[in-house]
Amino acid sequence: FTSNESSKVFTDRDENEKIKSAVSITDTGKVLALMAEANNEFSGNLYLLPTNGSGKKELVQENFASPQPPIISPNGEKIAYLLFSNAEKDFGFKLIISNLDGSSKKELANDATNMMLFCWSKNSQEIVFAKGSNLDLFSVDINSSKLDELYVPDGQQIYNATISSSRILAISLGNQGSNTFNEANIYTLEKGSKKLTQVTNNDIFDNYPIYDENQNLVFLSVNYDAKNSEA
Repeated sequence: FTSNESSKVFTDRDENEKIKSAVSITDTGKVLALMAEANNEFSGNLYLLPTNGSGKKELVQENFASPQPPIISPNGEKIAYLLFSNAEKDFGFKLIISNLDGSSKKELANDATNMMLFCWSKNSQEIVFAKGSNLDLFSVDINSSKLDELYVPDGQQIYNATISSSRILAISLGNQGSNTFNEANIYTLEKGSKKLTQVTNNDIFDNYPIYDENQNLVFLSVNYDAKNSEA
């Protein structure tokens, strides 16, 4: 962020396993990646990929499966992921944390309708996620499993969220039921408050907000107009 220079972290060009997801990074610069054969989308092996470009991946867990990409805590000690069961007595989604190798599993929350996994807090003690038919936003303490309702969208759809070290949430919101992505904007919300502050206001898709170490808000803007596509 300080130099605006990009560099290659890792390539699966010569790998039998291909990267299926790589959406979170530790404070020490290791990316958690799910890798699997090309025809396998939701299960595979978990690796840590260094950002120094060495290409030396570290296997941390085999035969991992989840309906959404797992995320690693900033301190690199835990992963969080979702499990889904269609068994009648245990139907629905569960939010699970474990050690990197899959040991010491703990269920933090569940919902029969829907759950989406978003991010860890900067101190690795909370997870921000959405659950329920309307995808209301919550945080959960990983030690006490205490749920805290953060935001209930009114006619809007939450695409993603993150939380800063100063307890400010950044949320990507769009109109619920919309057939186009080009309506999502970034908002901020101070934890404990229900009042949103709008950050962006345009006709493109603003998503994946994150805070850097200096508390700058960074996000991706994409124009999904097929005739005028840009990012």
